[in-house]
Amino acid sequence: MNTFNYLFCFLFCFLVGAGVSAQEASSTRLPEEIGLRLVSLQDFDFIYKKQLDDGSYGRIRLLSANASLSVIQDVSVVGFGGAVALGREKWVPVAENFIFHYGWEPGLALNVISAGASSNNIFEMTINPFIGYVLGFQLAVSEGFTLGLEVIPSFSLAYSVRGSGFPNSLAASVGFNSRAVGLTAVYCFTRK
Repeated sequence: MNTFNYLFCFLFCFLVGAGVSAQEASSTRLPEEIGLRLVSLQDFDFIYKKQLDDGSYGRIRLLSANASLSVIQDVSVVGFGGAVALGREKWVPVAENFIFHYGWEPGLALNVISAGASSNNIFEMTINPFIGYVLGFQLAVSEGFTLGLEVIPSFSLAYSVRGSGFPNSLAASVGFNSRAVGLTAVYCFTRK
């Protein structure tokens, strides 16, 4: 089994396990939120939150998803990727309808690109586990709508596997950027 198969199996198990834990049944219906997190007009995430039995909120954030196919003469380039983060946040009331929230948010990003003609292929897969710490405020504008601001300082690793004799690489980074403050707009609801 090659490295790609191992990483694919790891990613599959990670996502299935996260989905199972997110679907645990509860005897009472707890509040949920769904919305967008905007860092710029060109960069947004989908976000889903659900209150857990202990009063904290579980969160799932879909950071990106992409797929591409290009053909130039006899060379085809195929790429796909995605990133997801799963976390848990605690809420601290500051004033009426105003809440401070914080908590850990680990995630995983995967990008794959393959290019080449039938005689010469180039392959690269980058797996990027990361962990961030969510710090934010939210204001309940109405009973069903909340606006918020949050920043997520993070630590990440990026491991790239390359084919055709190119060396693999490992990189680490730590980030905290005030330009990456996210504006959140979410709809709050309780399922019946």
